[in-house]
Amino acid sequence: MFMVVYCFGLLVFSREVTKTRRERAKEKRKSKGKGKEQRKRERAKEKEKSKGKEKEQRKRERAK
Repeated sequence: MFMVVYCFGLLVFSREVTKTRRERAKEKRKSKGKGKEQRKRERAKEKEKSKGKEKEQRKRERAK
């Protein structure tokens, strides 16, 4: 952690910097990865549902 001081003429602004740009970018990449994993799981669930529907449909056709 360090302080960044901005000076414009007589005005002085300071703020505490907790993370570097590189650290923020790293976190952003991680969060994107989580979304990707979640989408993958959702897609797998949808496939399972569609497989179940196909099985039911085959059973109905055989019963006819």
